[in-house]
Amino acid sequence: MKYHVFQPRKNGYTIVYPLGTLRRMAIIVKDVGLRLRVEKELRQEFVEACRASGKPAAQVLREFMRDFVSRERVMMQRPLFEENRR
Repeated sequence: MKYHVFQPRKNGYTIVYPLGTLRRMAIIVKDVGLRLRVEKELRQEFVEACRASGKPAAQVLREFMRDFVSRERVMMQRPLFEENRR
């Protein structure tokens, strides 16, 4: 059985997973950042709403981004299907 070893953590532990487990876990590496400038009041209301829903603000933003990209992809493809119907 093949294993993937993650780098040792700050606490000194090394994480080892069988590759099959990693595939099932669908680990997504977050390797870039996004910096936004918004009004202070908007940020505060957003953070409070996220806390009330029990989700970190970053998670809510990632979910919104995925939904937005998915909707836009559908909208971009719609004309292709309409042209084929004519």
